[in-house]
Amino acid sequence: MRFEFDILKNLVIDMHQGINTVADKLMFQETGFPIIQSKNITKGFLDLTDVKCLDETDYLKYQNKYRPNIDDVLVCNIGTIGKSLKIEKVNEFLIAWNLFLIKIKKDKLHPQYFIFYLEYLLQTKYFDKFLTGGTIKFINKKTMGNIPIPLPPLPEQKRIADLLDAADRLRQKDKALLEKYDQLAQSLFLEMFGDPVKNEKGWEVKKITNLTESVKNIDNSYKNNFIEYIDISSINNKDFSITSSTKFQLKDKPSRAQQILMKDDILLSTVRPNLKNIAIVNEDGYIGSTGFFVVRVKNDLSRNFVFRLLTSDSITDYFSSITAGANYPALKNADIKKLEIIVPPIDLQNQFAEQVQLIEQQKELAKKNLKKSEELFGALMGEVFGG
Repeated sequence: MRFEFDILKNLVIDMHQGINTVADKLMFQETGFPIIQSKNITKGFLDLTDVKCLDETDYLKYQNKYRPNIDDVLVCNIGTIGKSLKIEKVNEFLIAWNLFLIKIKKDKLHPQYFIFYLEYLLQTKYFDKFLTGGTIKFINKKTMGNIPIPLPPLPEQKRIADLLDAADRLRQKDKALLEKYDQLAQSLFLEMFGDPVKNEKGWEVKKITNLTESVKNIDNSYKNNFIEYIDISSINNKDFSITSSTKFQLKDKPSRAQQILMKDDILLSTVRPNLKNIAIVNEDGYIGSTGFFVVRVKNDLSRNFVFRLLTSDSITDYFSSITAGANYPALKNADIKKLEIIVPPIDLQNQFAEQVQLIEQQKELAKKNLKKSEELFGALMGEVFGG
């Protein structure tokens, strides 16, 4: 479709960043009036967990400029740059400096149409061309104001927004179904075995090192071999899978220990903030980073049981509590080796594994449906905005 264009700054009543809390020397507290940052909108909804708060005096001082109203649009200018959110209802919160607050002229630009256009720019990596800054990249107000916006008549904008909204609801429904399957597996674990740290059911407890096999490191025999290397960035922590690897020839002897992985190894990240980066190796042949603690389960223990145990919230919280290091918090292998885990009867573990396998089969179907709905949504956005 071909439309006339105008730049964003001509289509807004006002556009500005949130409060510079450092320059204004604001004092935060645990309760009060939230001040949200870019991380609080990146999930596609307003997430008020882990927010800092201001007292009533500061809230009243800043509310006129920094409190969003209905149909205002928030856009991340640091972090997930370009991620946006339309305000659906009035809340008593303010925005921080890493968000743009955009008040659009609704007689020229339909709010939901604008949101979908920003999503299209994000998916096509439009903003990457305009990033500035050193270590921390951002997009400035001038660049934001000069974004070209396709402008069909308002009724056509609404029709496009309604069409994309229907496609978006379908993919969000598929995403929610996937999350429910993950929650179902975790709920089943808790129902059958209880909290693995509290051990309310009184299962036998053993050190993890007594239940796993040792892992070999590569040596000089690998010199001149092509190896397939994976590290923390290779892990998709949404479905606990290995999504990428690096292939290269090891021309020199190994400079440090790297681990020879085998099919069914469980990789536990030892580096925060990637503590939830856990995966099961699906084939032999990988060489793993020393950033993983490798759990190679012995035959008298269910791999599926151990995997679900290590991904449980209570175990993750336990690992978080024993991390060390101020700048680069990490788990020490020696501390992981001290972990004691519950060991229910193997027939109960296998029963759990069989039920999880059924859940995983349904999950695979849900993944295929999600892929189709995301492809549909992407194709519709490309057809509308890609001309």
